[in-house]
Amino acid sequence: MLTNKLLVIIKVIFFMKKLLLPAVTLLFFTACTHGPKKRLHGTYSNFPYQKDSTFDWQINAEPKNEMLVLGALKAEEKGDTAAIRKYFAEDPVFDTDSMRANISIAQLQKLMVHARMGKTIKTKVEDWRSVSNSDHSQEWVTVWYTQYTTNNSGKTDSLQYADEHKIENGKIVQVRSYIRHFPVSK
Repeated sequence: MLTNKLLVIIKVIFFMKKLLLPAVTLLFFTACTHGPKKRLHGTYSNFPYQKDSTFDWQINAEPKNEMLVLGALKAEEKGDTAAIRKYFAEDPVFDTDSMRANISIAQLQKLMVHARMGKTIKTKVEDWRSVSNSDHSQEWVTVWYTQYTTNNSGKTDSLQYADEHKIENGKIVQVRSYIRHFPVSK
């Protein structure tokens, strides 16, 4: 009878050991993911400005928007005006330097042809990031890249870009382009 009780106690101990590790692991992950969001260096009340609204931007783990934007950039680099149609909405908005314009796909294709006249274009992408707000009503992809052009006489030039692309229904509807002009070498 003593051996039966001892066997039951040993079985209970082994059973408890099997449950203990998953229970502790679950408790650890639950404790680490819940609770109020904290900033690394202080709270918003310490900032010199306060936000009017909070979009609660989150990194978008789904790569479809990044693929869309990078595909459009590759089509521009290759001068593939036919492919551009599958990436952009019918009348995308372009914000660059001090210009804002709605440009139809046909106008965009003409601009691409004109920009390439007598030039080869190479694009070096440094980084990209896709974000969306908490309710996914706004999705953006930002791409940082340098574009190198060489004209027919061999003269090269380069511009550095930071482009923000707004995505709706699987198409680019807006591009905000920030351009850094490198100084001309003498």
